[in-house]
Amino acid sequence: MSQLVTLDGVVVDAVPPEWVLVPYGVFTSFVAVDGSVLDWAEHLRRLSLGTRTLWGEEVPAELVQDLLAQHLVERSARAPGAATVRITLYPAQLSMATPAAASGCRVLISSRAFDFPVAPQCDFRVGTANFRRDLPEVKSTATLGQIRLRREAQLAGYDDVLFRQGEEVLEGSTWAVVCWLGSTVVTPGRDVLASVSAGSLGRVSQPCQSAAASAAPPAAKRISPSSDHPAARCRGLTARRHSGTAPSSATVPSTAAATTALCRTPA
Repeated sequence: MSQLVTLDGVVVDAVPPEWVLVPYGVFTSFVAVDGSVLDWAEHLRRLSLGTRTLWGEEVPAELVQDLLAQHLVERSARAPGAATVRITLYPAQLSMATPAAASGCRVLISSRAFDFPVAPQCDFRVGTANFRRDLPEVKSTATLGQIRLRREAQLAGYDDVLFRQGEEVLEGSTWAVVCWLGSTVVTPGRDVLASVSAGSLGRVSQPCQSAAASAAPPAAKRISPSSDHPAARCRGLTARRHSGTAPSSATVPSTAAATTALCRTPA
């Protein structure tokens, strides 16, 4: 099975027409291993911020978790193993003419098999472009600009594109930028999506900064339905510089041999 898609807990063969016609929504993505997700609470916070910002809807965390649990059980039954998962939330009622009346929420979850490792096996070359996403703090489904600039960079001979404003690095097309300064993780400070993966790396690095540090590495949360919900019955960091139009070039090293290493992480 290449991909599993569920809408509000029901397996579907295709993305709903209303979503294709008006793709107004938010999403988050992650890797699920044995039913567990690293920093699940941060993904829930991201989704909640997005729905409140875009159409004023507060989506119950229990609902999303229950539907994800159902999805993972179904996926495991069909194709066991690690999976890349995307959760998309969009209004149940939405008209382009009257977006102020948007209400409700549909939960669209898709997953496919995931293969380790994620690190590129060779240097990853990026072009740069002056570009800032609309509402950068929200992981919205409006990705036209990002995909267009990635395409232009690839046509110019690069692997991907890095967004910047002037000399300040922002983020990659669909990934965060991470800079290791010794044992410290540094991320761009503004106009970027708060990366869940980067946050996890930052917390992991804290114990390295001092022998007395007591911070614990982030734990993966096993996703299971909450007992009080009906669904339960079913079973980047770069140093503080931000990266369009015509891409210029930059190379992301594939190893951390240097004292300061730049790498990309999932956003």
